[in-house]
Amino acid sequence: MPIQTKPKTATELLVALAAAQDSLGKGGRRLAGFFAENLGANAMLSASEVAQRCGVNASTVVRLAQALGYTGYREFQAVLQDQLMTIAQAQSLDASAPSPSLMARPLNLHLLADSGRSFNDAAAAAA
Repeated sequence: MPIQTKPKTATELLVALAAAQDSLGKGGRRLAGFFAENLGANAMLSASEVAQRCGVNASTVVRLAQALGYTGYREFQAVLQDQLMTIAQAQSLDASAPSPSLMARPLNLHLLADSGRSFNDAAAAAA
């Protein structure tokens, strides 16, 4: 069942992936875990590459994106790529005047990645 509002940030996307877990099939759960584990590293992969790495059909990748409220995989991928750009921009800031909020962002992303791994472990146990 598609969600009403598509996620616009990586945090919202992780929450949506967790919320959709029970309504996804086996392949969808595998994909959700794959994306939850490391959003940024998967940002540049095509739907076919994601499908191959997860052992599902490319159409399953597109259906997951649609279940999350996106028109297709490219729109879903844009959120992943935006997250990747945010990380790159934060890393390129002048180290002599770091912003406390930007310093906390990598920690928050690390915590999100840890929760994604926990999410993936829970999904594997449920499968």
